[in-house]
Amino acid sequence: MIQGIPYWTGFIIDEDVVCGLREVLVYFDPQNEVFRLWPVPEYPGVIISGVRELRNGLALLVYSWGEESCKYVDVWMEDDSKEGLIKRIGPIPVKVVRLIECTKNGEILAESTEGKLFLYDPKTNRVRDILIDDAQALSYKLLATHRVWFQLRG
Repeated sequence: MIQGIPYWTGFIIDEDVVCGLREVLVYFDPQNEVFRLWPVPEYPGVIISGVRELRNGLALLVYSWGEESCKYVDVWMEDDSKEGLIKRIGPIPVKVVRLIECTKNGEILAESTEGKLFLYDPKTNRVRDILIDDAQALSYKLLATHRVWFQLRG
């Protein structure tokens, strides 16, 4: 939820794209009570991690992977005043399976190919492992939540 609106990633059929599918953001517009699509930037061979709130706007995390490390993480932002790439971070010295969240102080919480959680600080290029007792790879789900209420007509 960003500013009271739920967002998630999805795919639409697009024959102009090599694989035939284009990744989009799907969101529900509570004012007009309709679902809408927002096309995401085209990146060959990368993973769209998801939608985050950043500076009261919509931010999209996009990352690429290398043999031994994550080559980069791009932060795309769209709001009323600005749109486009605002920050490129990396390389991250760990091979990333998924980006989970960004912390308020700018660290990135992610999961490595070994199934371990880690925090990456782009200011210092430092990686810090996070240990969860007896946790198996992919046996947990971390959610960043914001409590937001809105009323639908009806």
